[in-house]
Amino acid sequence: MNNSALPRLSGLDTSQNPTGTGTSTKRSSSMSSSILQWRGDAFQIIIIVIIFLILIYLWSKFSKRYRFVLRKKVDLPVFDVTRGHRWVMLEAFTRTTYCTVCESSIMHGGYCDSCGICADDTCVQVANRVFPCKLHSCLPNRSKHYGIQHRGNNAMFKHQWVRGNLPASSYCEVCKKLCGAEPRLCGLRCTWCQRTIHDECEKIKYDNCDFGKFSNSVIPPNCLRLDLVGWRGRRHWSASEIVDPPLFREWNPLVILANRKSGNQEGELILRTFRSLLNPVQVIDLSELPPERALQICHLLPERTFRILACGGDGTIGWVLNAIDKLQLQVLYKMY
Repeated sequence: MNNSALPRLSGLDTSQNPTGTGTSTKRSSSMSSSILQWRGDAFQIIIIVIIFLILIYLWSKFSKRYRFVLRKKVDLPVFDVTRGHRWVMLEAFTRTTYCTVCESSIMHGGYCDSCGICADDTCVQVANRVFPCKLHSCLPNRSKHYGIQHRGNNAMFKHQWVRGNLPASSYCEVCKKLCGAEPRLCGLRCTWCQRTIHDECEKIKYDNCDFGKFSNSVIPPNCLRLDLVGWRGRRHWSASEIVDPPLFREWNPLVILANRKSGNQEGELILRTFRSLLNPVQVIDLSELPPERALQICHLLPERTFRILACGGDGTIGWVLNAIDKLQLQVLYKMY
């Protein structure tokens, strides 16, 4: 047999893959590169919008569920008493009033709804510098000025006296006689326990303040700690911790929530009244701070029971109840 007639198998080119695997790999890589390549067509824009919406949805769910759990510090803004008083300017006083600075009788001016001092329009700035306002917390640079002695749970707090303009029919706690009735600036009143004494009786009895008949509702200033929080230009004092709670029997702090802009200024009257009786930190204006942030005060002492007094109509009450649910506070409802 002639060998030249046989097919020359040895001359076949075996470098090509008969199965076509290399061709399919090139095709898949070219397709993926074409998908990732930005062409600006409608299909790619729709895909990007869908991915963006999914990410927003997941982020909102995560933040709504865990924003109160992951937040370690409570941001409850507190009025800075070191800058002055919380003045309420009145066109006319409803009773005989004397200026705390110049001691003259005044018809109009301002009064502090926290500590209760009164001042003429021209004496307001002097009063801010000379007379300290009702203390919210034991600020380190003002503790000695208010007579605070830190001894743990037995921390002693002296009376914070305000001179003059006593309530009608006030009696001295020392001598049990009528005081503050003279037509001049006279008599002393403690901004915390609301006790009144004569000027001359102050030297006879100057005991520690026990916060009076509202002691089971007041957060003492020697138990509340503040922190300076926020960025530059927006820094403010914030309630951060309640340390060494008082040993009063059945101590359950009271929190007042009201909107000064609602009603016929009844909310403003409620806020002013309770600021003079309680720690002003416990009295929160809902027009300035929503209840979701206001009720964070309950996280300062979770082992204690806080009493919440919401003042307003159905809208305000519903707003507060929804905030309680969002904060997941364990409550015992008592509706009045």
